[in-house]
Amino acid sequence: MAVVYAPPRVSPSHPCVLNQRIARLSSPYQNTRPPFFYPTSNFGNVSEFACINSTCVSLSTKIIFDDPYLQTAVIDALKQDSSFDGTKGYVTVGECQKLTGLNAFNKGITSIKGIEYCTGLEWLYLGGNQITDISPLLGLKNLTWLFLASTGINDGNISNNVVPVLKQLSNLTALDLSHNNIKDISALKELINLRRLNLSYNNIVDISALEYLTNLTLLDLGYNKIENISALISNTGLDSNATVWLTGNFNITQEQINDLRKKGVTVCYNDTCSTDQTPTNSPYPWINGLITKSMQHIPTLKKVKTLLKIQ
Repeated sequence: MAVVYAPPRVSPSHPCVLNQRIARLSSPYQNTRPPFFYPTSNFGNVSEFACINSTCVSLSTKIIFDDPYLQTAVIDALKQDSSFDGTKGYVTVGECQKLTGLNAFNKGITSIKGIEYCTGLEWLYLGGNQITDISPLLGLKNLTWLFLASTGINDGNISNNVVPVLKQLSNLTALDLSHNNIKDISALKELINLRRLNLSYNNIVDISALEYLTNLTLLDLGYNKIENISALISNTGLDSNATVWLTGNFNITQEQINDLRKKGVTVCYNDTCSTDQTPTNSPYPWINGLITKSMQHIPTLKKVKTLLKIQ
């Protein structure tokens, strides 16, 4: 007797069903038999299932994380919800989908397999971990902020692995690839929805790809090997709403800096910005206005009348 695939009891209009409409009989005669369709009656509760990368998964399914450090980070984040039982030592698909943000910075993580079930994530910090395969992020369509600083990303995997994944994350507006070993950023020209991009502390020379990222408002290129910024001058989207950090690129001419400033762009170079003279040596310079606002609260210094003698 042939053994057939028993599909989950869900409505045929459910995304899981639409993406996997036909399942063939698993018998020696499967190529000569008509296709087996999902049943159209006696449906289960659609809310009990999730569509993960075109696969129907029960919300009660236990997630198998390749990396125990990632599992710990997810469990710790879920513990902020009082309804989550952190003592059971595992996470279900339904629980993981509740996460909207995850800070897994510098946790010793080497694999993020399992994160694909956290489809509710809107921001994700993975910096400080040696991660080169980010393909599990493909289905996280709600991601808007992604931080991959100090992850060991280099020219090889940025073209073959990183950018092809990021292109599928259509809601992504902020990306941090700083403190890696990146030289070639040509593949980034396809990430046209980015508004914030941090590429500081790499080995970048050619930034011609950035001419196409016309939605950028915050761009950090500090401490690379850039000499020519004509791509930024030609970028039609960079205007008075944009801030660009170029500190640490010592061979950029003042003439180029001035040409970029003529567009109304706030250019930070040699520790000064073109508008407010704000120092730019903050470890997080692309958090707009933070330094300026904090400096406004420094009290006015008064004349010192008496000095204490230090023994």
